[in-house]
Amino acid sequence: KMYEKIDTTQAAIDAYFAKNETDLKDKGITKESGNNYDVRHILIEVTGGTKGEDGKTTYSDADWEACREKAQKLLDEWLAGEHTEETFAEFAKKHSADGGSKENGGLYEDLDKSTKFVKEFVDWYMAEDRKVGDYGLIKTTYGYHIMYCSAMEAKWIETCRQGLLKDAYAEILKAAVEEYPMDVNYKNIVLGVVDMSK
Repeated sequence: KMYEKIDTTQAAIDAYFAKNETDLKDKGITKESGNNYDVRHILIEVTGGTKGEDGKTTYSDADWEACREKAQKLLDEWLAGEHTEETFAEFAKKHSADGGSKENGGLYEDLDKSTKFVKEFVDWYMAEDRKVGDYGLIKTTYGYHIMYCSAMEAKWIETCRQGLLKDAYAEILKAAVEEYPMDVNYKNIVLGVVDMSK
């Protein structure tokens, strides 16, 4: 409960940044460090194709078009209904072929320009005019992705918020230890070694 009451308002974040600006800069965090993004997506995998002797599958224009049409139809269906982030997440759980994000509604969090995703995926959320609530359709080597920008926040703001929480948590813990001291009897501590080689 105490942790939930920690002040992480913009004023507190600004004050934290001003106090720690040099240390943050040493860690590569400035007000020009860019944003972190939360993105939801639905992957529609391309299917069909012809496997070559090298084991690689080559997809025809018709295969790619069928994939695009399937993705567009799903996007149109989402847009025709209550097209919110919550309904997008439900669509992702039901339709996405991405096992890494399907169960949590297609969500990937804290993405930035260094995230090791395919270029087209990163280019989409890093677009200069990107806004929360934007959606779109992109093609990658995996198929077509229906994209949704769930959240974005400046790196320096997120870093300062985490710093505030960390410092406040340390103070809460220190106060608790002082109020509820513990005596440790080291004679009662038994150390053992387990031989895992047998």
